[in-house]
Amino acid sequence: MIEPEVFHSNEQTLASNHYQSENDDALSLDEIKKRALLEFDNSKSEIEKNDLKVTSMKGIEECPDHIFPNWFITFDDLTVQLFSMKAENRRLEKTPEMVDFLKEKYDLAGDLSSFEEKDMFLEATSSMVFDRVNRVVYAGLSPRTNKELTEEEKDELETHSAKLSGLLLSGQLQSKSQKKRTLISSIVFLAVVVGLIVYFFFL
Repeated sequence: MIEPEVFHSNEQTLASNHYQSENDDALSLDEIKKRALLEFDNSKSEIEKNDLKVTSMKGIEECPDHIFPNWFITFDDLTVQLFSMKAENRRLEKTPEMVDFLKEKYDLAGDLSSFEEKDMFLEATSSMVFDRVNRVVYAGLSPRTNKELTEEEKDELETHSAKLSGLLLSGQLQSKSQKKRTLISSIVFLAVVVGLIVYFFFL
């Protein structure tokens, strides 16, 4: 968990985040921070009450979204991957201290940060939802989810996640089993259409 040094609306991400709203004028930034820290402390305490170890690090002042550390993903094989972030102040969240801490426990499998200079983004769990039960990752195209980069990353995700067999990109990129089911459904539909045409026009 990342303890927020600041917490408020992020002007750099507001346009591409439909769940975010502008700061409430009735509250000062200090009051917003106090409320965020109280919620953070309460959440951390509740988790620890269930005998779960919580590792927390301090966020930095330049990063109002630091409390949401979705610029990396850890995988089943004890590897970690860093991802490219659209907003410049979200890129700053990847502090050397935090990256080094992750590397103490995980092997760094890849770092997509260089794609930020090419305006190609894939924001880890901001861009992708992992369905562990059905072994699929869902990714919706957006300013934060580049289609080309996501498709390139598919093989990497499958390599490091033992439970993952495919990726569905806005209904376009499917796993092998999904492609097979789609093909069968298309063949059955086509056969029904042809059968109806033959029945009504030739019989």
